[in-house]
Parts: sequence; C-alpha cells; structure tokens
Amino acid sequence: MKFATLTLACSAALYAFPAVAHHSFAMFDANKTITLQGTVKEFEWTNPHSWILLNVANARGQPEQWTIEAGAPAGLVRQGWGPKTLTPGMKVAATIHPLKDGTHGGQFLTVSLPDGAQRALVFAQGALPAIYPALPAPAGKPANIPALASAQGGWAKVADDFQPPLSGPGPVSFDKAHPYIPNNLSGTQAMVRIADLSNPILKPWAVARMRKANEDAAAGREAFEARASCRPGGVPGFLLMGRVNPLYFIQTPKEVIMMNEGGPEIRRIYLNVPHTANPKPSAYGESVGHYEGGDTLVVDTVGLSDDTFVDNYRTPHTTALHVVERFRWAEGGKTLDVSISIDDPGAFNMAWSGRQTYHPSLPKPFLETICAENNRRIDASVSAIPRAENPDF
Repeated sequence: MKFATLTLACSAALYAFPAVAHHSFAMFDANKTITLQGTVKEFEWTNPHSWILLNVANARGQPEQWTIEAGAPAGLVRQGWGPKTLTPGMKVAATIHPLKDGTHGGQFLTVSLPDGAQRALVFAQGALPAIYPALPAPAGKPANIPALASAQGGWAKVADDFQPPLSGPGPVSFDKAHPYIPNNLSGTQAMVRIADLSNPILKPWAVARMRKANEDAAAGREAFEARASCRPGGVPGFLLMGRVNPLYFIQTPKEVIMMNEGGPEIRRIYLNVPHTANPKPSAYGESVGHYEGGDTLVVDTVGLSDDTFVDNYRTPHTTALHVVERFRWAEGGKTLDVSISIDDPGAFNMAWSGRQTYHPSLPKPFLETICAENNRRIDASVSAIPRAENPDF
C-alpha cells in the first residue's frame, strides 16, 4: 500500500483563504485550468475518492508524477467508469484544476483516452442530483406503508447541510462573513465550513468548542466530515453523509434498516416497540419507529454517544440528545421529505428543527464502497480513522 503526502500552503491569517480539507476542493485553484499530456502510472480505485497518478514530462523531458484527485467510485461506476478505465502505460490528456501552491497535483475534470473517447468527472458536490423516476415498490408491499425500499435504487440527498425549518429555531449554518461553497464544476472556488457561532441555539461551552473547530478548519486541521475519516455520522448527521452514496431502505414487518452506501453506515429502526429502559450509548443510538398516515415513517432516537457531531459544522451534543425524524414519501415517490426535531438541554438553549430532502437516485443497485480499508490518502485535515482495540460484540 502506498501513501502520498502533498504539502499545501495555508494562510497564517484566520479565515483569510480557503483551507485544505479532505473531500473539499478548496486547495485547488478553480480559476485555473490546465491540460496534462502524460502516461498513466496508476489508477487507484479507492474510497472516498479515486486517484490518478500521471507521469508528465517536464521541460527537460524527464517524467514527473502528478497526483490527481478524481471522483468517488460509487459515482463513477454509475456513469460507466470502472477500475480498468485507466490502465498503467495508457497515454492520456487530463484536464485539471491545479493545486494552488504549485505542487504537482490537481482536481480531475476530464480525460481524453487513446481511442479519442472522453471521460468527465461526474462528482459535483454542489449540484443538485438529477431527479429520476420514482422507485418501483417491492411486490406485496402493504398499501398503508410508504415505499421507501426498492431493489432498483436508493435516495440521493439534495444538500450537504440541513435546511432551516419553515419557522422557529434552526440548525447551525456557515458564518455569513465566510460563506461555505461546496465542491462544484462551475469554476467557483470551493471553501471550507466556518460555523456561524451566533446561532442562539448554542450553549456557551458548545460555542467555545466550535470556535476552536473553526480555527482548526481555517488552518487546514481536522475540517471534520464524518465520511472523510470513515467515522459514523451519528443522528441526525447520518442524513448528511454521502453526496454520491445513496441512502437505501430495507422494510420488514418488525424493523426498517437504513443504509448509506459509503462506509457502509447502517441504522436499525425497530417498529412498534418502546425504548428500552437504559440503552447503551452508541453512535446511532436506539431508534424505534412507526408508520403514520400511509406516507410517513416516524423515527425516535435516544441513547446517542457524544463522540459524533450533529452536522458538518462540528456542532457537538451530549448523551441527552433526543432526535425525532419524520420521513414523508411525497409526490408519488419523486421526493422523500425529512423533518428533524432536536432536543438536547445539555448542548442547546432550546429545541430546534431542520429539514433534509431526497430524490430517487440513478437506478443502480447497492454498491460495496468500503471506507476504512480503502481510505489510502489522508491529509492533515482529516482526523484519524477510528480503530477498536477490542471487539464490542
């Protein structure tokens, strides 16, 4: 297994420039596009992003290696890519946004293959996913239960942050002076998340911790995103995981299983039963649920450990966190609306709520996209992959 490190320049002034962040394209210069003529040394078909190692001749005709960050395999494979699309020795022309500091690396945009065919980066985190036809319901599904599960595909989220409620207190968002700009293919410079600490929901200790997290993010240290470090998303953070990794459901009479392809991450919701007296705290807690009105799954979660975050702004919580999610099947299956209610008197001054929205993803089956074993390139902005010394089962 090979590891590569790119040394990246960071600003000494807090928040002055976009910082490095794994999964963020902030380190690349979106205002500059270059084309590299070279020979493929290796195509690393790995999660969470794939990598192209390209040998390019310098001015003296000597080969120099460029390390190019490409899309997630889960997104690429759905557009016809595979681990053999690029092979060692292949002569290609790759168009990239280069690294800002001049290091030989960049964000992959397009590649011209020897036969003249072109392949493009299909992962565009800031873009809304295409809306595909409603997923076909499994045969024999009761009429009074929403069709969340399908063997033909899953659900793609429309946002990497929680959307505010129609009224009342809402989730933490970005600092207005430092707007978050997600990865995109429009040429707009990506920026990392700097949390708005003026949100009145936050307790003083939470503000202090998030201020430190803001400083770390701006300096290129641990710009947290659960998926980037193969960590559990927690609840409700699970709903923010994976732009290109769909959310899948399995519905049985006694439970609903929710699966995010990346990781993979798994949640279990036990139907029509009460919470246990003292659930053991865990990243996904204890979830019980029931169907309501023929179109909604209601999920109530407690017993959450405090080693996850509520969102991608690194908003902390305590073990008193109580989350209620309502998954409403709407528009004949073209939309899955999720409303989220949050209560944690240890971390928040008041209860608050947020929203997430899903549409049917590109009709493809569940893919195996193992994270921890494949996360081969970790930079300074990613916290260490969690490792258990002893089994907990």
